[in-house]
Amino acid sequence: IKSKYQILFFSPKFDRQQVYKIIDKNIEKMFKKGLFEEFLELANKYKIQPSKQSKKFNVLFETLAYREFIDYAIKNRIKNFDQFNQIDLEKIKYQIKKDVKNYARRQTAWYKKMKNIIMIKDSNQAKKEVEKFLS
Repeated sequence: IKSKYQILFFSPKFDRQQVYKIIDKNIEKMFKKGLFEEFLELANKYKIQPSKQSKKFNVLFETLAYREFIDYAIKNRIKNFDQFNQIDLEKIKYQIKKDVKNYARRQTAWYKKMKNIIMIKDSNQAKKEVEKFLS
């Protein structure tokens, strides 16, 4: 992207295992705070059924952590989302974690390809990069 301004781009550089721990923790929180109930409410509101047809032009299917509910139901021939049991929800939770980790890996790879993004470890490194940029 061409700009008449000089721009400095940073991206935090994390240890992959650290990122995975954060993702696992956040997904657990999302479920505790009612991710499944939220999904059910939206599926009912927009009359989404577990079928391959529901995957077409469906905002829920395009959203990480919602699409896994639909995929699981289709794959396991579950006719109604209300029929999920605790084992189903644990399997879906595992799949969500896996998909979010894959997304994070792709995002990191994308950042690394961009020549104008500086991967930083901490605020000290960011300060040094800013000072170098401004001098």
